[in-house]
Amino acid sequence: MTNSCHFFSEKAWKALEHCMIPVILGPKESNVQDLLPPNSYLHVDNFSNPTQLAKWIQYLDTNYTAFR
Repeated sequence: MTNSCHFFSEKAWKALEHCMIPVILGPKESNVQDLLPPNSYLHVDNFSNPTQLAKWIQYLDTNYTAFR
């Protein structure tokens, strides 16, 4: 694992500690899966375009059950 992965995970963990969902762009999702718990982040590669990602974030913002 490179230092950049450690830096990445540190930033993502800080977001989780503050009840925020990190949006991941950069590392492959397979690398992210090794570092973060399932369903604790949004990876941009899982959305067909930025609009779909934004719609999902808006949905999570208004649906506490889905957010949790």
